[in-house]
Amino acid sequence: MRKELSQSIIITLTFLTLGFVMLEFGLIGYGFSFFTFLPFIIGYILGQGRLKKISLYGFAFTLIIFLILLVLGGLEGIVCILMALILIFAMFLAGYILMRVLSYFFPKKDDENLMKSTALPLILFVFSGLIENHFYAHD
Repeated sequence: MRKELSQSIIITLTFLTLGFVMLEFGLIGYGFSFFTFLPFIIGYILGQGRLKKISLYGFAFTLIIFLILLVLGGLEGIVCILMALILIFAMFLAGYILMRVLSYFFPKKDDENLMKSTALPLILFVFSGLIENHFYAHD
């Protein structure tokens, strides 16, 4: 398996699992952070120039397996997943395209470690979810 494919699978699985665990424990809600920011961040990270198209295959493979496991585990229904897929794909593509455009205009000179470059987006996702949940869960 190519390094880029395994990296995209690990990144996607990590973000999706963290997002769903936070959702199940009530740390975040079904809102902006989960349906918009999370797929956008995954797309942004995987849109880096050195991952190329293979990262899309890793994302698609991981997302499909993850969603199948959610349905088989009884954690989500098929209708909910089908309705959310449009938003998830749209936000993933927005993040992916943004990063591709930015990497075209501002190419990086050094080959930084991809796993290290995911730390800040991961922290941003966690805090945005916690902040969103704090303000909107206390109606």
